[in-house]
Amino acid sequence: MTPSIAALAALASSPSHLRGIGHLRLHETDRLKALASEINGLGGDVIAHTDSLEINPRKLHGGTFHTYEDHRLATAGAIIGLAVKDVYVENIETTKKTIPDFTSLWTSILETSN
Repeated sequence: MTPSIAALAALASSPSHLRGIGHLRLHETDRLKALASEINGLGGDVIAHTDSLEINPRKLHGGTFHTYEDHRLATAGAIIGLAVKDVYVENIETTKKTIPDFTSLWTSILETSN
């Protein structure tokens, strides 16, 4: 859930500091490093510490959100993509690991919002 919370925090109106999440460095990818890199790549301000993420919301812009073949990163990118125009989530199909219908659900939401 932390990647999704980090995505929401990047879109919030006040800073967040997610602590006690160092174990996320040991999943499919180093999720702390990846979240900081991808959100910052869209104009964000995220600092990955050893055991936490410091997130200072900024106006984000479009770009590619790399998933590193990690379903949780893909979900985080999708959340940002719903709020920020022109965000392309690389390999959204990785979400099938936890939500088999995610791609069709996400596409439906995008079509409804346009």
